[in-house]
Amino acid sequence: MADATPTSGHLASADITAGTNTTLYTAPAQIKSGSIEVTVNVCNRSSQQTAKIRIMRQGSDATVSDTDYLAYDVSVKPNGTYEKTGIQMAANNVIKVYSDRAQVTFQAGA
Repeated sequence: MADATPTSGHLASADITAGTNTTLYTAPAQIKSGSIEVTVNVCNRSSQQTAKIRIMRQGSDATVSDTDYLAYDVSVKPNGTYEKTGIQMAANNVIKVYSDRAQVTFQAGA
């Protein structure tokens, strides 16, 4: 089977619905090196409201548990950004994201 490991660039993006855990990125089933490193960037496009965001990494697309959180209720100011680097992803790992407000964009890159 061909190696589907991304080496760099944009992997996924989402303008998510407020109050909902959303799958942002699922790692491929075949990863040549055993894992890939992913960065998640967050942009609060609102000019008036602070957003509280969450970033989770899971072994599969299952129910979120307390041990899955990489960032929990991090405040992103109006027109502000947040970056979470160094997220190690094994085959089939899933990154889910959450915001308590609308107008928040999440992007995953390698």
